[in-house]
Amino acid sequence: MAKTKTHFEQVPIALVKQIIAQQLEAPNAFLVPCRICGTPVGLDLCKIDEHGNAVHERCYIAGLSKSLSANRESPSNDRV
Repeated sequence: MAKTKTHFEQVPIALVKQIIAQQLEAPNAFLVPCRICGTPVGLDLCKIDEHGNAVHERCYIAGLSKSLSANRESPSNDRV
């Protein structure tokens, strides 16, 4: 019976080295534009908004604060 290989044994080392080299050459590959301010945000630091887009935490909090204050200032038709 043949010995089965693990996942890591099946991946060619040359391919792994090539992928790592490409990632090191393009350090901005993991940056996406913030939906709110448009400046780059790292995927490791970003938050995800209600639409599934990457945003800075500070942008998201500022946006929430603005929408909350706008809701407080506008008259509500629900009050009797």
